[in-house]
Amino acid sequence: MSKKGIRGVLLAGVVFIILCIIFLKPVPPVTDENRIEVMGEVVNLWEGSSYDIVFRLKNNNHNYYINRGVESGLEVGALYNQLVGNEVTLTYADYWTPLDPTSSTHHVAQLEYNGEILYTEID
Repeated sequence: MSKKGIRGVLLAGVVFIILCIIFLKPVPPVTDENRIEVMGEVVNLWEGSSYDIVFRLKNNNHNYYINRGVESGLEVGALYNQLVGNEVTLTYADYWTPLDPTSSTHHVAQLEYNGEILYTEID
């Protein structure tokens, strides 16, 4: 293989590694600097892919999800009965990913209802 061919393969490898780092970076933990809380009435709740629990809030076109919430012991039916039609507070970290360039989906780090924390990832 020529020197140009080897350089091209190396460059492609470096670009691939950089893209993997950008696209596959984990959701950051919630801190005081990136913490966002949204309050709203739950209008729908369902089990999404990979055992996620997905929320839709009234007058809000974003999706909020608890990653692998079913595997964490949360029951979709019980949450649906308890939360739909009621106001909750969802906490998530403000961050950007190229997999969701418009930031329309948010990873929920904490779910609070009626003053009680039903789920949390926050220390």
